[in-house]
Amino acid sequence: MARERTRRGLKSIDSGGTFRSVPTVRSFLSEDGQRNTNKDSNSLRVIGSTHQSPGGSCAERIPNQRTAFDSDAKAASESTSKAFLAEINEARVDTLFVRIRTPREATADRKDFCMSFGLGHDRELDPGLGVVGISREELPPIPDSAATDPTAARIDPRRWFVRPELPLEIEIGSGKGTFLLQHGAAHTDVNLLGIEWAREFYAYTADRVRRAGLRNVRVLHTDAVEFLRWRVPDGVATVVHLYFSDPWPKSRHHKRRVVQVPFLVQAHRVLAPGGELRVVTDHAEYWKWMQPHLEQVTVTGKAAQATEKNRSLFERLEFAPPDSAGAGELVGTNFERKYRLEGRPFHACTLRRV
Repeated sequence: MARERTRRGLKSIDSGGTFRSVPTVRSFLSEDGQRNTNKDSNSLRVIGSTHQSPGGSCAERIPNQRTAFDSDAKAASESTSKAFLAEINEARVDTLFVRIRTPREATADRKDFCMSFGLGHDRELDPGLGVVGISREELPPIPDSAATDPTAARIDPRRWFVRPELPLEIEIGSGKGTFLLQHGAAHTDVNLLGIEWAREFYAYTADRVRRAGLRNVRVLHTDAVEFLRWRVPDGVATVVHLYFSDPWPKSRHHKRRVVQVPFLVQAHRVLAPGGELRVVTDHAEYWKWMQPHLEQVTVTGKAAQATEKNRSLFERLEFAPPDSAGAGELVGTNFERKYRLEGRPFHACTLRRV
């Protein structure tokens, strides 16, 4: 059976009558390794078969952002699946080559399409696209040249604001947007970009910002870690806020945690000299897990594997609450207020770029 090598190893799908359930699939590969992308979300095209010589291809279908193979859409798309199979069999396609999405991509898609938190309370959420909300579909594709030139996909997020000359602050994981609203209203002389990858929370936050009429706040729907890595130019931000990021408590999920040396290096790159990375968490184990990573990028770092270059990235300081926080609060997010009522302790620090 033909296979495709992916980041998670070898994977193959048999088209002999059933499909394995996979996360949202947006592209397939031909046998010569060329990627084929179908932008028409409701069309089927056959691009060859595995009988043919290398350079033959396979079939692709993307019905309304989720495939007929998505387990969460199985009931709704059963008839579509049967029709798709019939056309594949008629075209004599023996094996489908499927691009398997990464764990982070799959998690994002499940949050996008399969989870509902009822944040709108039966009211349609309006993210105010073009004014407040920025969908990830608006971002240009990352070119192949980015593999050798990391700056190839860079875009300046300051241009998204009415007054691009103002200092830029970035919040990673905006949640319901409480910090964005408070901080943006208190600092109209600063542009504030919130990044949220759960679609419903992104729409809810952007809707709140739109109704508040804050022209210095925008909300982006994408993966913040990847956005910083590939999109943000050097030295454009004065502050990066990281409050109550997902602790991913299971050991096998620790690789998904945000605070790791590669992220810290990217945060240092996008910050202007003297800029700050501000971190708060309620999760004691995650806080303990962060420490070796933080030590590797601070001037007092003593980790044996740290390089002197990494150690000089940041100066570690005590966390000072922003003036937009309420009395007795660290930052005033929804999570903080909820966890404070539960009596949880908080852990925080500020890393200043040196």
